[in-house]
Amino acid sequence: MNGTILEFRHQICQNLLAAGVTDENAIIAKAKTLENYVFSQDENTAKPVTKSKPAAPVVEAEPVTEPEPTIEAEPKLDTAQEQTPDLIPEPEPEVSFAPVDRSAILAAAKQLAASQGKEAVFEVLGKFGVNTVTKLAENDLAAALAEFEKAVAVSAA
Repeated sequence: MNGTILEFRHQICQNLLAAGVTDENAIIAKAKTLENYVFSQDENTAKPVTKSKPAAPVVEAEPVTEPEPTIEAEPKLDTAQEQTPDLIPEPEPEVSFAPVDRSAILAAAKQLAASQGKEAVFEVLGKFGVNTVTKLAENDLAAALAEFEKAVAVSAA
């Protein structure tokens, strides 16, 4: 199960980066929230949350003669009564992502060109199969911005 959580965490972080979330604290907070929700984990323990019943006190029983058991038919419960509050899923938290503006990508591309040259910009654009920022597909904008910011960070280091 630990491998599943790590894979889930990795996919959530990738999706958040692709959606344009670049603040590492925001990514970690959103990933933790989703991970805890999906895997029903408590924030403090990182173990699955289970409800346990308190142990019944041990009492020595005296031998008792049992009367004959009577068979009673239990009333049949409809499906609404069968569900307990523990089984009803909580509503999913709303996650909204701000759309990526091409001007932010252009600014990052200009910054990369100033630090590493135009070849670095064309290298990043080549990953998306285009040679200008205006030709980027709408669904690639967040990923392109992340790539440009990553390249700028590498050049600054």
